[in-house]
Amino acid sequence: MKYSKLKMLMAVALILGGAVSSQAIGPEDGKILRTQIISHIENPDLRYTDIQKESATVHIQVNAKSEMVVVQVDSESQFVDEYLKAKLNYKKVTGNVGMGRYVIKITMQDGSLAKR
Repeated sequence: MKYSKLKMLMAVALILGGAVSSQAIGPEDGKILRTQIISHIENPDLRYTDIQKESATVHIQVNAKSEMVVVQVDSESQFVDEYLKAKLNYKKVTGNVGMGRYVIKITMQDGSLAKR
């Protein structure tokens, strides 16, 4: 009896999970999201770090409230990792961006150089 209830619960979970993940995420969603990420981190002041330019891959989940949730940052710099999480976590996404997981590649440059 318990085994059949467990099987039924698993089947329902798979069906519901498939319905949520079947929402189409197109390449335009990634472009829109990348533009918004760049606007949030534009001109970072890195003059107190030894970083002039750093590339990073940001793994972001867009939740049901249309917020960005930074899942992971692939970067050689811990500062960049923490900076991106602080700037992007739970920021609202505008435009027609579907729920789901995105992988965005960015390059950060010292914005303080432009201000001097």
